[in-house]
Amino acid sequence: MNPLSGAPGRRWRPIPGLPPGEALFYGTARLAQKLSAQRVRVVRYRLTAQPVAQAPLLPARAHSAVRVERLAPDHPLAAQLVAQSPRPAEVIRRRFAHGAHCYAAFKEERSLLGFLWLQYGAYDEDEVRCLFVPQPEGQAAWDFDVWVHPAHRASRVFVRLWDAAFADLRTRGVRWTMSRVNAYNPESLHSHRRLGAVILGTATFYCAGTRQWLLLEDSPCLRRAHDLDGRPVLHIHPPQDAA
Repeated sequence: MNPLSGAPGRRWRPIPGLPPGEALFYGTARLAQKLSAQRVRVVRYRLTAQPVAQAPLLPARAHSAVRVERLAPDHPLAAQLVAQSPRPAEVIRRRFAHGAHCYAAFKEERSLLGFLWLQYGAYDEDEVRCLFVPQPEGQAAWDFDVWVHPAHRASRVFVRLWDAAFADLRTRGVRWTMSRVNAYNPESLHSHRRLGAVILGTATFYCAGTRQWLLLEDSPCLRRAHDLDGRPVLHIHPPQDAA
């Protein structure tokens, strides 16, 4: 979720830990969005690369209380995901239709504790118009929408989800997962860093009605290709492949 896209009448609050320049930018963008009745938006992402763990993160005995499944539309627990997920059913169906993989954690096959999504190949962003392409092809994937139920955020559910995802990524020969994290979501940035993620650069999208402009930080890891159907195409490279 974009922290700048709160309810129109909601008062924004400063985000702890932001440098003064970022705090001023956030406040200005939030004010512009409010005064324009949401027609003007500024979306700023940190683009990250996270190495795939080469060994399990938790011992086997720590896995017994929580069951993590890779779900497909015909999986017996897919209906539980749709019923209990904070995401709309049509969003979940669209993700499956686009080939995304969902890893979902359940307790006793009834209670949804959390999920994460992986996309192999290009990821079509739904918050702004952009196609993110993780590189190198076949060795990098895209992770998005990692969610853990608030009651279980101090538990091992987050790590259990990644353990299951990493196991599949290793079998495919994938070395990195790329992601975009909202610059004003410090909790998400911290969670990615816990697993070794590094920030590759920043992409800022300025949106006004149906028009959009992209300001991309000068980084060897971020390379813009030719636009596709009016969408910027960004190739995201891990640090050692950026030269």
